[in-house]
Amino acid sequence: MLAATLLSLATSAAVVAAAPAIRRDASSCFPSASAFIPTDSTGVPILFSWSDAKHYCAGFSPPGRLADDSSDANAGLGDLISACGVPGNRAWIGSWNGDDYQGTPIFLMQTFDGTDYAVYADVTNSSTMAAICHGDPQ
Repeated sequence: MLAATLLSLATSAAVVAAAPAIRRDASSCFPSASAFIPTDSTGVPILFSWSDAKHYCAGFSPPGRLADDSSDANAGLGDLISACGVPGNRAWIGSWNGDDYQGTPIFLMQTFDGTDYAVYADVTNSSTMAAICHGDPQ
């Protein structure tokens, strides 16, 4: 079973790149029936700050939100990150096993050995990355 791991993510030039303007359109990568990753018109995942990701996902119905992860759903959301070609193999999520860590920005990222995905926290709240939304992108 995957244990939630909290880790401070060091920012790099690639992570701090400015996020594009938020658009609500049907562009997304959604090989999963219950979750999707917003993309630009060329299919590239959009990078968001934590607050922008929450705002973007909330714009979909029935009420949209950042996806919830759990030990049961972890492999599926990891597969979504891989299938969508997400930069850095990481994306914002809303909670782990029902815990939102009191609003601390959390994300799912491929482990360093590349064999699994784990949950991490951005304790500096300064990263940008793709988001996994739950809702209807259409």
